[in-house]
Formats: sequence, C-alpha cells, structure tokens
Amino acid sequence: MHRPLYRYFLTLLTALVVAQAPLASAHAAPIGAASLLDHESNPTTLADHRGRVLVVNFWATWCPPCVHEMPMLGTLQQLYSKHGLTVLAVSVDGDPNLAKKFLRQHKLQHLPLYFDPGQRTMRQYNMPRLPTTIIIARGGHEVNRVEGIINWLAPEVHAELQSLLREPPPLSGAGAVGQSRNLGGGIRR
Repeated sequence: MHRPLYRYFLTLLTALVVAQAPLASAHAAPIGAASLLDHESNPTTLADHRGRVLVVNFWATWCPPCVHEMPMLGTLQQLYSKHGLTVLAVSVDGDPNLAKKFLRQHKLQHLPLYFDPGQRTMRQYNMPRLPTTIIIARGGHEVNRVEGIINWLAPEVHAELQSLLREPPPLSGAGAVGQSRNLGGGIRR
C-alpha cells in the first residue's frame, strides 16, 4: 500500500529536481584550456575540437540524474554529429572502466568518452555538482551551462543547438577561447 505512494513522491521529487536545474551563461575561465584524458588515457583539451559546437557533459555512473540523461545526449550525438556538433561525455568516475562498461551496456559507444581524473577540470571551472553540461560555440567560447538535468530532446533545446550550428566556423586563429555570451536563456529548464 505504501509502495505506490513512495513511487509517486520519488517521481515528484525527480520532476522538481529537473525543473530546478539552474542555467548559467557567463563563466570567465578559458574553457578551451580544459585538460582531459581521452578514452585511451591520452591528454587532450577542448580546444582540440575547435570549429565544432560542443555539448560537454560531466557525469558519473554513480549519479542517477547523470545516468538518466545519457540516452538523450546519445540521441543528440546521433542527430547532429554530421552537422558539426559533438557531445563529449566526460566521466569523473575514479575507474575509467566503469564509464566504458556503462556506455557499452547502454549501447552508447557512439558518445566520445573522456575522463576528468580527480575532478580537476570540474573544480577549475567551478562545477559544483553533477551532471553539469557546458555548451561551447564553434569559436571555442562557452555560451551556456546547465547544472542538473534538462530534457535534451525538447524542441527549444534543438532550436538553440541548430542556431549555434548555423553560425559559421571561426577563421583559423580567430575568436577568443573562453569568452562567454548570453543566448538569451534559449535553453530552458
């Protein structure tokens, strides 16, 4: 008898958490310098992806909201990768094999997998919780940040991403990495 009530409150609590995911848009640190490890443990930076729109998702296998949004992020990667958008799944799991196994089990191997050992990049760029997703324009500057989860398949999210994809890629050496601009709150929680 108490089981349905428990499920109701759990669903309600999840909905409230999703609805309250704050959106920030101005962060001063040059995001292109973020140092990560790729799936083979080679050092890389976000600047290596300059010219593409990036959806950089910091997540962990032990984080229920992170796990909930991974299939949606996988769908974004499938829909937009040919158009110049890349979703980077940046795991903060202590053991990289946990994230690799998770992506395999959930048929999300198409998501580029990176690692943030010791959560150094999360701390450097003031990301206090998981999941946190940073959206970076083709020129290498952060345009939006989502702390918590949102519906990545919502029409307004797609409209915002398509708008970013319509922007021309920067000329070689042009554009300042790390400059943020406000998209007018186009991505809603």
